[in-house]
This record gives sequence, C-alpha cells and structure tokens, in this order.
Amino acid sequence: MPKHSRDISGLSPLWLMSLAMVLAIFLLTAIPLLISSNSIDSSAWLGYTGYLISASIAAAGILVASTNVRSQLRVNLFSREEERIERQLPGLREIAGALYAVHIPVDSKSPQRIFELLAPFMTKEFFIDNECVKRHVPLADDQTRQTFQILLQMLLKAAADFTKLEATDDPSSGNIGKNVRLLNMMTCQHEIKEFEKSIHHRIDVYEQRSRAIRKELDQYFDTERLS
Repeated sequence: MPKHSRDISGLSPLWLMSLAMVLAIFLLTAIPLLISSNSIDSSAWLGYTGYLISASIAAAGILVASTNVRSQLRVNLFSREEERIERQLPGLREIAGALYAVHIPVDSKSPQRIFELLAPFMTKEFFIDNECVKRHVPLADDQTRQTFQILLQMLLKAAADFTKLEATDDPSSGNIGKNVRLLNMMTCQHEIKEFEKSIHHRIDVYEQRSRAIRKELDQYFDTERLS
C-alpha cells in the first residue's frame, strides 16, 4: 500500500468535484450568454440551466456516496486483516522461540545434545507427539504447528539412526554409513533453521503490515472525527 496514502477518507477529492461542477456550469451558461445574449430565450435557458445544476449536484452526490462506500469497504478489509494478523502473530512468536532453542547447535554432531533439546516435545516412546508440541506452542495455527512437528520428528529420527549405527559398531558399515547419517542429521538441522528464518520473515511482514494498516485506520477515523 502507498506509504502516505490519504484517499481512505473518501472526502479528499470533494473539492475537485466541486470545482469541476462550477466550471461546467460556467462554460454551459455564462459563455453562451456572453456571446449571443440577444438570440436566447431567457426562460428556456434558465430552465435548462436549473436542470443542469440539479443533474450536476446529483452526479456529485453519487460520486461522493460511491467514494464513501469504497472507503467503508476498504476500512472493513483493513480491519479484518488487522484481526487476522493479531491472531497469527502470538503463535508465530511462540514457534520462533521454540525453534531458537532447537537450532542452537546447527553444526552439532552430537545426537545426545539433540535428544536433550527435543526432550520437551518427546513422549516416553521417543516420538514427537502432537499434544506435547501443542502444550509448548498452543497459540500457533495448525499448519505451522504441524510443519514444526514434522521437522522435529525428522531430526529426532536422523539422530536416532546415527546413534544406532554407532551402537552396532559394525566394521562392515565403515565410515561411509556414518557420514551419510551424519549428513542426514545435519541436513535436518539446516531445514529447521530455514524454517525459523521463514517464521521470522512472516513476523516482520505482519508487523510492518499491521503498522501500515493502523496508520491508515487512524487517518480515516481522524478525518471522520473532524468532518
């Protein structure tokens, strides 16, 4: 939206319409009278002029009314968007805080450290449970919470797979198997970090949009109060 938009009030172009109406009346009445005043039936001309003035006023009224309707629709749209943002932001901030705690050791090669970080979201069966996640981020919307849960489950599985491979100590697996599973674990950590960046981006966008909407609404209500 424009940074300094002021057309939301609906009455700002009123003076332009008034000027256009006055000019139209002047051109259609005064100039013909000045040019050929002797050849014009004054009563007929005045009747026509009255009709023209009435039509111009009606047209101006329609323009003002339509502009005000458009203004009200715009305000309603802004109000709904502001409400939506106010519902979304608390949950996004919760998710951002939880993600910050999880992605701290982005380059960590210790599965045990990952288990410690994921412990608040895990069940005794070593699974990222929806109810556990919901207890920590109750305000988040279902889609964002589900994505968060899936990423945590992927990281947990990758760390568990790496731990199992180390526990078997099978010489036949060699370093290739360990490196593959280590890479998988670190890839999951990277995806969590990217998800966190996207959450912070959404927060920034919503906060900027909320400030812009609030500015527009304040301008509208200030104009209504003064009019």
